[in-house]
Amino acid sequence: MKINLYFFIEGASCLQKATHPLRPSEAISREDAVIAYTLTSAYAEFAEQNKGSLVFGKVADLVVLSQDIFKVPVPQLLQTESLLTIIDGKIVYDKLDYKIFNP
Repeated sequence: MKINLYFFIEGASCLQKATHPLRPSEAISREDAVIAYTLTSAYAEFAEQNKGSLVFGKVADLVVLSQDIFKVPVPQLLQTESLLTIIDGKIVYDKLDYKIFNP
């Protein structure tokens, strides 16, 4: 996800060491990039009633990231790591061993 999020925001190829967007007119905000990955993806598969946003009654898929992707400088987005991943309410990845959440 982090490479695609970077691509959405920078509008540039992440495989090149670009310091500025190649197509700035195609870049979107960080907020819009997250919405594209969550709510819009759920809508595209006709599942927005069950997932895509954190609302009571929807499946609980979420990640805890190593840094605030809304505040970190764009080039540092590529260093973002998942610390905890929860799918359908169950921990499926736990980098820091958060046993307190899943005894």
